[in-house]
Amino acid sequence: MEPSNRRQFLRQAATGLFGLGAPAALLASRAAHAASHPAWSGPIGLELYTVRNLFAHRPLPTLRAVHAAGYRLVEGDVTQMPAPWQTMRRYLRESGLSMVSTLAMQPNPGTPRQWEILMAQADPYHLRYFVTMNTGVHDAEGWKRIAARYNEAGKIAKKHGLQFCYHNHITEFIPTGGTTGYEILHRETDPELLKFEMDVFWITYAQQDPVAWFKRSPGRYPLLHIKDMKHHVPAAYNPHQFPRGFDPFTEVGRGKINWARVFAHAPMAGAKHIFVEQDQTAPLSPLTAIKISYRYLRHLRVR
Repeated sequence: MEPSNRRQFLRQAATGLFGLGAPAALLASRAAHAASHPAWSGPIGLELYTVRNLFAHRPLPTLRAVHAAGYRLVEGDVTQMPAPWQTMRRYLRESGLSMVSTLAMQPNPGTPRQWEILMAQADPYHLRYFVTMNTGVHDAEGWKRIAARYNEAGKIAKKHGLQFCYHNHITEFIPTGGTTGYEILHRETDPELLKFEMDVFWITYAQQDPVAWFKRSPGRYPLLHIKDMKHHVPAAYNPHQFPRGFDPFTEVGRGKINWARVFAHAPMAGAKHIFVEQDQTAPLSPLTAIKISYRYLRHLRVR
């Protein structure tokens, strides 16, 4: 074979024109990539609690930094904003961010009128979701009373054009009366009036399987909090007291939660929005941490 023809043959073989193709490992890698798809193709959101100290003192520069990190959505507590709503809406617009959800961290109101006042604070932001939480320890009857109040709150939220949701921590999973608070909230509330913002970290910390809950209540989890757990965190948990120096949080993709499995079942969950959240980021700065989490999620693929 002439040298010029030999070179042409080798080039063609390397590009697969003769079926010999690239090395088998490379072909297998390309095939696996082609068979997969992005774990989350929509915009990735950030829970502003992650950058809370920066946001409280320099809200506009912080929001701009969040946008520069890749995020396009945020979730914040509209009852505790660092500036009036007119200013905050301008800051969001100028930073290129949209806020679609609020997680109110204050204690649950006790009366419908109090819920009305609380939810009215979300009106100027034109949000889609109003999220509450309850970190108290209750018995079964207490959780049933809470469920009844959430049904009423869900009706009030509808009047404000909002979907009412519940954000879990771990006290919801303390056994009580042969059940748990989380089970009671699912069973005793109208699925249209109360949906859930699953915090995947806390539900895992409470020794629960997030995918099992997706399967149990498909379509009831429009919001997900995405934060990872350090590998050394013990399997056991104490819902009443955390150990000294409690810091089990790490950047998404650097911990032990199987995110590919979670996102493979996100359509079953009914997930519409995801929010990265990291309660503590030291020794990294919050802005460095959120960049790491964003890059991991943007490149994560599932089958």
